[in-house]
Amino acid sequence: MLRWLKQLLGVEQPANPYAIFNAAPLDVNDGRPLLLAELERTNHLIAVAPTLFNLNTSGESADTFLAAETLAFVRNLVAWMAGGGRLELALAPPPAFSPEFPASLALWYELRPRLADGSLKFWKLPRNFDARSWPRALTNPGHTGSVAWFTPAGVGAGFLDEPLPAPLWRGPGLTAESVAALRLGWEEQKVSATAKPSDLALHEYRAGEARDLKRDFGFCRGQSFALLRIEDPYVLASEWPYRGLLRFLDELAKLWEAWPVKVEIKTRDMGTSDQKMMIADLVKALKPRKTVVEVRRVVTSGPRRTDFHDRRLIFQPEAANPRRRVTVLLTGGVDRYLDQKFECGIITHSVL
Repeated sequence: MLRWLKQLLGVEQPANPYAIFNAAPLDVNDGRPLLLAELERTNHLIAVAPTLFNLNTSGESADTFLAAETLAFVRNLVAWMAGGGRLELALAPPPAFSPEFPASLALWYELRPRLADGSLKFWKLPRNFDARSWPRALTNPGHTGSVAWFTPAGVGAGFLDEPLPAPLWRGPGLTAESVAALRLGWEEQKVSATAKPSDLALHEYRAGEARDLKRDFGFCRGQSFALLRIEDPYVLASEWPYRGLLRFLDELAKLWEAWPVKVEIKTRDMGTSDQKMMIADLVKALKPRKTVVEVRRVVTSGPRRTDFHDRRLIFQPEAANPRRRVTVLLTGGVDRYLDQKFECGIITHSVL
C-alpha cells in the first residue's frame, strides 16, 4: 500500500527518466558551459522553455539590468547567430518586451538584430505540450552529430536565465519522426517591442566613466513636459540621494525649454521626520518654477507592504495622453547615475 501511494504521488521516480532516448545523466550543477561548447560544433539549436527569461531578475543592488551570467550567455548566443547560427525558441507564452520590466528591454536591445535577420525565431507551444517528456535543447536536429539535452527542471526555468539546469541528461539527437512529433502544434510568433530601433537606446557606464547627460537626455532639449514622474525607492531616503535629485533637475533645466508643470515622485515610505522635511524642501524649491510636487510614499514592510525596486523616469509631454512619453530606466538612482564612481546602466524608450 505504501509503495502504491509513493508511486501515485510521484515520490519514486525512475533512475533514468530519459532512458527511452538513450540519454545518460551528467554530473554537473549548470549545463550552460556544455551548451556553449556544443554550439561551436553546430549551426542550429532548438530550445523549449516555459519562458524566455524571468521577469523579476532585477534587484535592489544591481548595477546592470541583467545578471552577469545571463548577459554573457545572451551575448554568446547573439555572436553565434551573427556568425551563421540559427536559434529557434519554443515558449509557453510569447516573450514580453516592455518598459515595465527593465531587463526585458535590455534583452530586446541584444536580440532585436537577430530577429531582424531571421537567425532567431520564436514559437508558441501548444497548451498540452509535456516539456518533461521532450528535450530541453536539441542541436543540429535531424542531422548526424545531433545532441539532445533533457532536464525535468526545465519546466520552471526561463531559457536565458537557466538554459540547461540540473539535473541534466545528454543523449543522441532525435529521429526525423521524433523531431516532427516534438514540433507538432507549434505556432510561429511574431515578436516586437513597443518602440522602433531609433527610439530605444541603451548605455552602460563602467565605474569611473564620465556620464554623458546631454546625450542620454537629449530628448529634453527644447521641450516642455506636463509631467515628470520619478520612481525611485531611495530618492528621499537620505540627504545624499535627495541632493542628487536636486542636482539632476538642475542639469535637466539646462536642456528643457520650461520646467514641468508637475513632478510626481514615487518612493519608499521611510517613516522619518527627515523624509517629511525633504519633501517640504522640494515643494519649496520648485514653487518658484511654478512646478507642482506630488509625492507618493510606498509602504514596503509589514502586512500591507508593496514590492518596489525598479528605478524609472517618465517624461510626459501631455497630461491627457499618458501613452505619449519617454521612459528612462536606470539600474540605480539618479544619484548613482550622476556619480561616476558607480557602475550604471540607462535605457531610453521613446513613444512620441
